[in-house]
Amino acid sequence: MSLTVNPRPLSSSSSGKAIPSRAPSTTSNEYPSADPGLEMRDLQPRRRPTISQAERTEAAASAALGGQGLYLAEDEKDAESELFNPDGSATIKQKRNAFKALMGAGVITLITIWAASTWLFGSLYNAEARVHNLKVLVADYDGGLFGQALLSGINTIGSGPMVPTFEITTMSVEEVKAKVWAGDVWGAIWANPGQSAAFNSSLASASAAETYNASAAYTYTGIQVRYFTTFQSYVYPAFLETVGIAAGIVTTAAAGLDVDRTTLSPAQLGVLGYPAASTFYNPAAFTFTARVLVNTVGTVIPMLLQFFFLMGQNGIFTGFGIHRSTSTVNLLKIKYPVKIVWTLITGLSAAGIPYIFAERWHMPGKNFIALWALAW
Repeated sequence: MSLTVNPRPLSSSSSGKAIPSRAPSTTSNEYPSADPGLEMRDLQPRRRPTISQAERTEAAASAALGGQGLYLAEDEKDAESELFNPDGSATIKQKRNAFKALMGAGVITLITIWAASTWLFGSLYNAEARVHNLKVLVADYDGGLFGQALLSGINTIGSGPMVPTFEITTMSVEEVKAKVWAGDVWGAIWANPGQSAAFNSSLASASAAETYNASAAYTYTGIQVRYFTTFQSYVYPAFLETVGIAAGIVTTAAAGLDVDRTTLSPAQLGVLGYPAASTFYNPAAFTFTARVLVNTVGTVIPMLLQFFFLMGQNGIFTGFGIHRSTSTVNLLKIKYPVKIVWTLITGLSAAGIPYIFAERWHMPGKNFIALWALAW
């Protein structure tokens, strides 16, 4: 059986003109679109644009690091559209941000270099006016000619420029050594006990003259490893000058003695000609050639290692979007282990570099571990 549908007849208006009947709508709406050429797909609700696989991968990585969702946020896309032109070139805003970041990096670099340079140059700035702050102990344990000659030598050079401050003490030898080792003073010099008596005995006995030790007259000491450049430049020369003056005074006094030299043995004549010398007591020998760099340029090496590593780390993390897509807590969880490992390596480098170039100087293993821990 077939079904026939008759077309709807034209209706008449009050003016008598024929009005065509309304055609059935091709959509679910009751009335057709105002634009007959509008296609069906244009009338459908707009869906969310499809995300590519690369975007899904990046969003998944961001979610793992900072708890973000799988879809890229629309505000991030809007922010990117403000930073880049349609052709991919940077906008004025992006250029301003880049210059701000560059200026920040420049300021940090200047602060670092200025801090290191100020420390290095400032340690030597106007040094002549500050040498008097270096204290050196003086003791006379002889009480005779040799002790008086030492005190005369101290008085001679004590008024000169670039000379440490000499303080006369009555402490024992062990107490003086302890003061030097503790770093309370920069050094000490003393006349050894019994040296004048040994000199007189050597003139009276040829056998005593054979065992006479001129180097036992004076002893001076200091810690070389404590700012080697300062010790070697100001304290050590003051010791040598003092001993030279004292030995000269003793030699002049010996030459003026009323002694019949024809009756003296060769050993006794040697005592008269060379009665006084000195010995350097070095409790912490610091003898390798590159020691001058340890407390100077060597202190800058750890700072440079930290600076350049942090600069590279920040640049890499920013380039991979970790700073932008990671919360502060998670960012600390990422950076803290890296800092622990890196500072451990830089501490090992700071302790290992002087150890490698120590030549014949021996550093015990426990001291190396202590230096490593201190640098770390």
